[in-house]
Amino acid sequence: MSGEELERLHALIDVLTFAASLSVIAAVGWYLLRIRGRLGGLAGASALVAVFVLALAVTRAAQFVVANAPGTGNAYIVEAFAAAVTVTAAIAVWPMVPKLLALPTRCELMEVNRRLLAEEAARETLVEGMQSLNHDLERRVAERTRDLERERRRFEIALEGTDIAVAEQDRDLRYLWIYNAPANLGDIDVVGRLPEEVLPPATAAAQGEVKRRVLATGVAERYEVSMTGPRGVTWYEGRVEPLVEEGEVVGVMTVSIDITRHKGHEREVRDMLRELTHRSKNLLAVVQGIARQSGAGRPEIEDFVGPFNGRLQALSRAHEILVEANWRGVALRALVERERNAAHRADVTIDARLPDRVLAPEAGQNLALLLHELFVDARRAPPPVAVRLVWTEIDDRFVLEWARSGAPTRLLDEGFGRLFLERHMPRSVGGTARLTLSPEATLYRLEAPVSALAAN
Repeated sequence: MSGEELERLHALIDVLTFAASLSVIAAVGWYLLRIRGRLGGLAGASALVAVFVLALAVTRAAQFVVANAPGTGNAYIVEAFAAAVTVTAAIAVWPMVPKLLALPTRCELMEVNRRLLAEEAARETLVEGMQSLNHDLERRVAERTRDLERERRRFEIALEGTDIAVAEQDRDLRYLWIYNAPANLGDIDVVGRLPEEVLPPATAAAQGEVKRRVLATGVAERYEVSMTGPRGVTWYEGRVEPLVEEGEVVGVMTVSIDITRHKGHEREVRDMLRELTHRSKNLLAVVQGIARQSGAGRPEIEDFVGPFNGRLQALSRAHEILVEANWRGVALRALVERERNAAHRADVTIDARLPDRVLAPEAGQNLALLLHELFVDARRAPPPVAVRLVWTEIDDRFVLEWARSGAPTRLLDEGFGRLFLERHMPRSVGGTARLTLSPEATLYRLEAPVSALAAN
């Protein structure tokens, strides 16, 4: 190949190299323009590469001009400047090498992508599990809501048509909720109000005292109050329960029952008992009159009539106590006091440990006759006389001890008095008794189970 042909080939190579350089510069520029903002650490390096290629292209173009147009001095300056730019870009690219090395490779990106896909699949599985749990929770909540609604409806059905009122109050006793409010309140909306604003003063005070005590002690209590309203006087019996949250009493729940009918029935029964007692006392008086008239003019019967009348009166006094207690039992202290007063023996010393025990009706009547016999004996004893009554209870057993100083009377020598004290009384209570008569004192001791005295 001739020298002229080589020069032409060399010129063609220069042109192609310059065109290729411009193409690369255009491609890099277009690339930088399209992905600007997403290059990160590649932006500077890409720009340097573009500058480097451009400088090479300019250098090549200057060499071509110098070779084909001799005497063009400016081409040397351009070639030198382009060469300087090329050297500068080549030096400037080295500090960027660590950043370029830090960029992930395609394999690393594929591995990261694989991990991300695995995490996404795990998250989808977790989401599906959470959705399943959520559906199960919603189902349980729905079932529980239905159960609660069913229980609420049962509660309402149970209270519908009854005289039972249920209310909830906070620590200030302000009503938070009420169901089946008492009819005597009328159409008043009590929620958000205090008892003093909706109840009669006396009723509010009586209930408030019990409720404040429950708030202070945390112990449930019962109460009984009356309420005056448009329907007259209504009686309520109720129970106050403390509402406890996290160990602290935050309010009370009150259940009230209308017992007006029961009160009326109780009053009728009490009136009937009073009438029955009155008639019984009249009957006893008739019996006493018959006995007294039967013994008139017959000295041998008069000794019988006096004690007989006294025993009937003792039974009558026991009946009075029973009626006062609605026939629920006889108070031991009241029975002893009445028999002592009836015998006019205020000097009798009664043990201070005498309990506030309520005796069964039959036990009360028998004990009334026993005390009558002992007090009558003390009243007829020759002075000076000292009497002491002691009642003790040990291990579910009671002991009644009677001691009267002085010589004995004929009342307890024989007959009904002694027979009742030594046989009938201990037999009626399932115990034992001992009567001791001596010139110095008259002693009586009765021992039996406490359960034999208990009222039902």
